[in-house]
Amino acid sequence: MATAITGRTSIVGEPAQRKTGAKMQPCPEASSQTYPRGALLIKSAGFVNMHTTSFVSVSLYGLAARSGRNGTADGDKNANVWRFQADQPFKMAMSGTFTATNRGATAALSQNTAGVCFLVTASSASDSSVVRIIDAVPPFTVGDVNPVVYFVPLTAKIQEG
Repeated sequence: MATAITGRTSIVGEPAQRKTGAKMQPCPEASSQTYPRGALLIKSAGFVNMHTTSFVSVSLYGLAARSGRNGTADGDKNANVWRFQADQPFKMAMSGTFTATNRGATAALSQNTAGVCFLVTASSASDSSVVRIIDAVPPFTVGDVNPVVYFVPLTAKIQEG
């Protein structure tokens, strides 16, 4: 029997298919943004900023393709964002042990103190689900802890604009 792999929840989320997948687009950044690459971004009043409050009612705009640029005024700098789109797979770490029932299950987002997002399964999520897990990214498989998984955002949770 193979030994279970233990991953880590600090792996930066990104598109599952870099060359044919998610669109990376520049967006005006809100002032004083110092988020890390892979942070969950939202758009508010026309400017991109890191989502830092409750994940219960979050709308998904995208993930930061690079760190925040810390402009002095709104729109001073542009953020590069991997935009969430319906049926567009992304990959990100999932907290906990991967089981067969995780395939097709919904999950919520959380983030560590550095601002890097990771998924938490519905059974351990205190916040509402915003994505659907597709499967573990090889070499991760059933029984592995904190695996990287493929997921798609739930269409109703994608922020337009």
